[in-house]
Amino acid sequence: MGNRLQQWWVVAVAAAAGLSVGAGAVNSQVQSLFLGPVIQEFHWTRGQFFIVSIPATMVGAMVMPLLGLAADRWGIRKVHIPGIIAYGLMTMALVFLTGSMTQYLIFMIIHSAFAMWQSPPLYAKATAAWADSRRGMALAICMVGNGVGNFITPPICAWLISEYGWRGGRIGMGLLVILVAVPAVYFFIQEPPKTKRRAEFIAAQEGMTVAQAIRTPTFWMLLVVTFLTGGATVGITANLFPLLRDNGVAPWFAAGMLSTIAIGQTGGRFLFGWLLDKYQTPKVGAAMILSVIAGIALLYVSTGTVGLTAGAVLHGIGGGVELEIAAYYGSRYFGMKYFGTIYGLIFGGYIVGLAVGQTTVGALSDTTHSYFMSVLVAEGAAIFSILLVLLLGPYKYKPRRETAVDDSVSDAGALADSPKPA
Repeated sequence: MGNRLQQWWVVAVAAAAGLSVGAGAVNSQVQSLFLGPVIQEFHWTRGQFFIVSIPATMVGAMVMPLLGLAADRWGIRKVHIPGIIAYGLMTMALVFLTGSMTQYLIFMIIHSAFAMWQSPPLYAKATAAWADSRRGMALAICMVGNGVGNFITPPICAWLISEYGWRGGRIGMGLLVILVAVPAVYFFIQEPPKTKRRAEFIAAQEGMTVAQAIRTPTFWMLLVVTFLTGGATVGITANLFPLLRDNGVAPWFAAGMLSTIAIGQTGGRFLFGWLLDKYQTPKVGAAMILSVIAGIALLYVSTGTVGLTAGAVLHGIGGGVELEIAAYYGSRYFGMKYFGTIYGLIFGGYIVGLAVGQTTVGALSDTTHSYFMSVLVAEGAAIFSILLVLLLGPYKYKPRRETAVDDSVSDAGALADSPKPA
């Protein structure tokens, strides 16, 4: 795959390709497209269609750390490829739903468990291992796959449903996962070789144990930040269309704001990645979360084109930073040796935050007949997250210079001569 000194971007781009058909793109992003035809056929309510998401999400949150542990122990590709195939097949297996709520719950729990293989942690683990001094930008490229997928999967899924029904849509989405993600992982994603050719790669073998990490206040602070920020951003985004409609915004413009947020997210990821590499301080994350706060406020109080567009862009720029915060900060505070397991635990908090955020925003709007309290809660969660980020100390595993290492140097020798964590 070319010069190993430049391989980080190859792995990052391949990870982005895999995440373009990740669980977010082929499930969450297109779920509303299946809502109408499914509830019409089975005579369900909207509540019945979505109610299984909470227990399914909880199962996914429990699976993720175990998946990270397996990847740490046996390597990424051995764990990743079978799981991708299983997720694709399980997505296609949803065609066998008969209308039984018990069957639906069981299928969705299994589906949610396998969805963890097509979530960011494994891709982030591979990407971060190849890039140390440029890890921020590498993770930004990796995570851009989420945004790309959010753009491309809805029209593909809508066409499949219109031509072949909702069952055809499920089959098509499952095939898309297998056809895109499996080649990306098989041909381009792997961990750095054990025989190091670059001083940076030594960092992939350093790090705290899981027991050491979870005993630190930093771990719990990152877990809470990920939970709160994910819940605040996704909670508002998932309810943005009705929020804007309640404020008198035209339907076509309200829908356009969702696309504008996605555009802002893409630019925001590159900006965040560049800032992380340039300024070695966790306070960079606080600035990005501040963008979310400003964006949510503008989206709620504005009715004009300029204010709403600015709000959507600002919300998008900061939206999703919890994924980079969990990945990048996790690698800098706890190292890479057990990154899969540690990031898996933190990512579990993000998954739970999504479910809680969407449910809370929706429930508050139903109770108060307004999104005012929902916005206040989301803003409060984001502000508290900023305070926690500002309390984080200096990185413990700082970036290394990109210097070549003599091939004759053994792993043991390289590790012995390498600089210690800061």
